[in-house]
Amino acid sequence: SRGLGDVYKRQLYPNPAVDNVTISADSPITSVELFTLNGSQAMKQAVNGSSTSIDLNVSSLPQGIYIVRIVTGNKTITKRLIKQ
Repeated sequence: SRGLGDVYKRQLYPNPAVDNVTISADSPITSVELFTLNGSQAMKQAVNGSSTSIDLNVSSLPQGIYIVRIVTGNKTITKRLIKQ
């Protein structure tokens, strides 16, 4: 199914991360948000243009587990990121 294939094309690496995270998708990324496990927003990055890959500096975030919401066009995917 196409939907399942789209999920596996999106990537978030390295994970666990220390300083920087690269997020790549199969279509242009419009925004990326990081949330703590209790739901508060830790970071938001709007993306201009048609890039399918962005780098996020996460060095200022406390260690822990974050939920990453990646928005591409009309699709949204969530992934889990471990910050060391």
